Amino acid sequence: MGDISQSSHAADDKSAGSSPTKQERYLAMLIWLSGLFLGLVPSLVFYLVKRKTPGWLLEQTKESLNFEITILIFCLAVPLMLILPLGIILLPAIPVILILNLVVSIRGAAKAYCGESYRFPAALHFVK
Repeated sequence: MGDISQSSHAADDKSAGSSPTKQERYLAMLIWLSGLFLGLVPSLVFYLVKRKTPGWLLEQTKESLNFEITILIFCLAVPLMLILPLGIILLPAIPVILILNLVVSIRGAAKAYCGESYRFPAALHFVK
């Protein structure tokens, strides 16, 4: 299911213009990987600086930002759920969320470095 949205997204990017430059691919890779250590800050800063410059790099920045926002929401929601009597069941979800962040960020970085678009299907899309 995720491959369908990724391939159609990649097809849209290829038809919209030429393939990304080496510098764009490198920056997109750094944006995806920086989310592991700095959360949504690098994606947000880059988005705010480059939001008026359309292109593949901006799209990858938006995808990374949306994914990091999703991770942040889940990481904040799980401790809040501990207030509920059954919330303790969700406590193991935090390491799962962090592992998901690691896997998706590395996959996004690898795809970006190859010049391919990457979209995590389960991410909430706040930034369009």
